[in-house]
Amino acid sequence: MVNVMLPRVNPKKDTFLSGESL
Repeated sequence: MVNVMLPRVNPKKDTFLSGESL
C-alpha cells in the first residue's frame, strides 16, 4: 500500500523502494 502511494507523491522514491535504481 505504501509502495503504491509513495510513487504518486515521489516517483523517484518508488524506484528507490523497489531497489531497481539502486
